[in-house]
Amino acid sequence: MTDPDRPPLQSPDSPAASSDRPASRPCRSEGVPAGPGKPRRSAWSRWLAWPFAYALLFALFTYQDHMRDPQAVAYTEFKAEVAANNVAEVFAHGNTIQGALRKPVALPDKKDRT
Repeated sequence: MTDPDRPPLQSPDSPAASSDRPASRPCRSEGVPAGPGKPRRSAWSRWLAWPFAYALLFALFTYQDHMRDPQAVAYTEFKAEVAANNVAEVFAHGNTIQGALRKPVALPDKKDRT
């Protein structure tokens, strides 16, 4: 039976209820800064960086693509190279003729490029 003067038993894993103790601050976990840290960058600056990076890469790849394009020459220049037996291979498709020369020849309008 129960004794009315005796306090009720509590299980060992349940916290003891004490109303006379003031509430303490919660514990901090590791990694949480103790004070005010450095201010974070705003979200719009991060979103602005993505289009800038995309435009930079697009410009770089476009420039590289234009540098690899074959040089256009006039048909009369092409015929002169065929007559000089300087054409190694030819590919014709529609109104376009592409080919590779055996020896590089300077372009008529740009003497520094072959």
